[in-house]
Amino acid sequence: MKKIIPLAFAAVVAVPAMLLVGSEASATDGAPCHAVSPRTGGQVCPDWSPTGSIPVFSSPYVATTAVGYIASAGEDWYMCQMQTGYAYTLNGHKNNWWAKGYADNNVIGWIPQTYFKGGQDFEGDANLKPCETPAPEKPTNHRNNPKVSPETHAPAPTSTQSPAEKPLNHRNNPKVSPETHAPVPVEKPQNFRNNPTANPETHAPAKDPCTGQACPR
Repeated sequence: MKKIIPLAFAAVVAVPAMLLVGSEASATDGAPCHAVSPRTGGQVCPDWSPTGSIPVFSSPYVATTAVGYIASAGEDWYMCQMQTGYAYTLNGHKNNWWAKGYADNNVIGWIPQTYFKGGQDFEGDANLKPCETPAPEKPTNHRNNPKVSPETHAPAPTSTQSPAEKPLNHRNNPKVSPETHAPVPVEKPQNFRNNPTANPETHAPAKDPCTGQACPR
């Protein structure tokens, strides 16, 4: 008997130690999810509740206000599962594995797996598939996109207008009026160089002295 007592004691103290060990998928799940649900991509999982109603939360990272409830605990449909850093406590049990599913009001949310039958604390269901957790998109800002406003971090509106033409003025065009900035009409001046009848002093055409007279030719 002296030899039996230490062995029995060792078996008793070994059980609580095993209950504290967590894993990615439960190795001791006595009631795993099983058949594929009639709903596309889901599975039927055994669940329970001390009140008969299971709360469905909006986030698996913190137990916020419930977005709905699953009233008929026992066999329900779930989509997938994931482990987070937040452990939900129920009747002294804790689990940081959450299952994604529908509440009875058709709102999708997250259910703590402390409401699942079988398994141990901090263990996920043995058969329920994992949820995909895509990385958040890199926000667009003025540091990685020069076309983004540094104040609002929103893309700058794209202008559909054609670039404005450079205005003509007397600074970039000597033929433009400094008063109106309109091109000055250029007339060929009349002078004695291009008109032999023009007066060299006034540059006005000379009068014909024989106008109205009989001049010898």
